[in-house]
Amino acid sequence: MSITAGLPELLAYSDHERAKWRAWLEADPSRLSLPVQDGGRFPTIGILLDQFTVDGVTCQVGQIAISDVEHDIRKVVVDLDPDAFTMKALGGLHDGLPLAGDDLIAGWRAAAAYSDDLQRTIVARHWKVVPLWKLAAHVAARDAELWRHQILVDGAYDLLAVLAATNRVWFSSFQFKRTRTLTDRLEVAPPDLADRLEALFTLPPEESARELERLTDETRAILEERLLLS
Repeated sequence: MSITAGLPELLAYSDHERAKWRAWLEADPSRLSLPVQDGGRFPTIGILLDQFTVDGVTCQVGQIAISDVEHDIRKVVVDLDPDAFTMKALGGLHDGLPLAGDDLIAGWRAAAAYSDDLQRTIVARHWKVVPLWKLAAHVAARDAELWRHQILVDGAYDLLAVLAATNRVWFSSFQFKRTRTLTDRLEVAPPDLADRLEALFTLPPEESARELERLTDETRAILEERLLLS
């Protein structure tokens, strides 16, 4: 199924969507300050993104100031302070298809290069997989199934983060989707990575812990070979 929506259609819809909000906001302008996403890029209704559907597919249009985009780039690339949201945004910057402003976006992409320093920062931040294989009996004896799954989720995301950094592929755990699209882009990674990560949550607990250990050991070997572990 092919879906197309050009800039004129998006802008026209955006105008239509704003018209639906206008009367409600004019009745009480303080509604602009009502919370939507506390701590996120869209914390209030005032900067809420527009959302619409094209052939059953949800599309979103966000209004973000140029200064905010450039701040995010500096935060990650210059200040070496990546977080899940800004990494998601910069990944979208590189992967998205520009509808307008090609030169501006090309400049942003050049500024948001995946540097050696950023690579090492992400590896250092995420090389912290909890050794569940050493704790399996401890966890099992304490009725801690939710904790066990938390360790697995955190471990899977940390392994993906360091492997993506090794390959200089943008990755974020924020609303992470399309696992195999990501793992297929990793030129260097443990074999059958996506299937093995998902199997962590379906294998019996002891076997799952051993598989997490194997994945961690294989990832460690990759990092050591590329001198990314201090």
